[in-house]
Amino acid sequence: MVGGGVKLSKANEELIELGNLLKIPIFPTWNALDTVPSDYEYYGGRVGTYGGAGRNFGIQNCDLLISIGSRISGRLTGGNVKSFCREAKKYLVDIDLALLEPKNQQLAFDVCIYADAKLFINNFMKAIKIDNELPQIDFTDWMQKVILWKTKYDPVVSEYFNESELTNPYAFLRILSQLMPNNAIIIPDCGGNLVLTNHAFETKRGQMYFSSNGNSPMGFSFAGAIGAWFASDKEQPVISIIGDGGFNMNLQELQVLKNYNIKTKNFIINNHIYGITKAFQEINFYGRAEACGPKGYNPPNFINVCKAYDIETVQIRGNSRKYIEQAITYVLDYDGPIVCDVDCHEWHVYEPKIVGWNTPIEDMYPYLPEDEFLSNMIIKPLDTYQNRVYPTVDGKINK
Repeated sequence: MVGGGVKLSKANEELIELGNLLKIPIFPTWNALDTVPSDYEYYGGRVGTYGGAGRNFGIQNCDLLISIGSRISGRLTGGNVKSFCREAKKYLVDIDLALLEPKNQQLAFDVCIYADAKLFINNFMKAIKIDNELPQIDFTDWMQKVILWKTKYDPVVSEYFNESELTNPYAFLRILSQLMPNNAIIIPDCGGNLVLTNHAFETKRGQMYFSSNGNSPMGFSFAGAIGAWFASDKEQPVISIIGDGGFNMNLQELQVLKNYNIKTKNFIINNHIYGITKAFQEINFYGRAEACGPKGYNPPNFINVCKAYDIETVQIRGNSRKYIEQAITYVLDYDGPIVCDVDCHEWHVYEPKIVGWNTPIEDMYPYLPEDEFLSNMIIKPLDTYQNRVYPTVDGKINK
């Protein structure tokens, strides 16, 4: 499992080389989705309470976990911390000494290694190359099993591409990822649009993909894209993916785009609500939604606002693949700053996800049938699957 520390140590290429030597699944945290891109041969899927491709089956069924440069937070382990990789021997490699202290760890690790990620990876490769006495273990079957999970349990399902009046954000973001070139810089924001993007956007080797993640300030990606554009070679596409709530907090920066001709491509995943907040309130407060829209929050017409700043705009409203592809292509090819409003009215379904504080992260909602779930478990399942917790929508339990 690889976290953002590998990127900070400038060890992306070394990690790929290590993966090629080991030939075992590598799982990125959300801070490392460009360090272990989706098109990498040994990419194993995504992990954590919102999981993603693979529904956490790969990492939960492993017998050895090597975590490099990742803080082991509740967003990875879920509320049932001790259930995380519970039958695996666990190694933790980090440059932050405080994280290695047992008193500071939510989860006990068998071995803690205090090292810079790049130094550790290089030394690991040296050891593999010089120790010819090690038995040559073939992990092909395990790798194929992980790839099967990753492919079978893709959050972007085929029905999301059905034609409709409004745009499905999962379909839109998957198409966007397919059209993005390998040198692109992609900056998602926070909240629901970040979950959507990290579920649906498939990264490619050579891309930069980053967000504020744990800090999660609304509006980060619009400002972050401006900074990334100044730091880039001006030939790289720089895009922000932001929610209507976040974009609403940065409207005055449209003047900055205009003044300096900052050619960022800004996609608003516009569901006209605070989606992640509404989803949380539905699950935890029996549908008593407050101050998240439409009641208590209503964003402006962003097309009109952008026109007031003389910024080029595109609106996507519809779910035809051809229509979406044409609109995205126009935005990416436009020679100047541009804002694209993607109308996915009131969408706030972020799945798969963990529901309940005691649920291990391999048992994600929407729940698999019991027999299918058990067939995917190599390690012993916990008995929590027999008493699953369900979200509440409009005051009613949603199974």
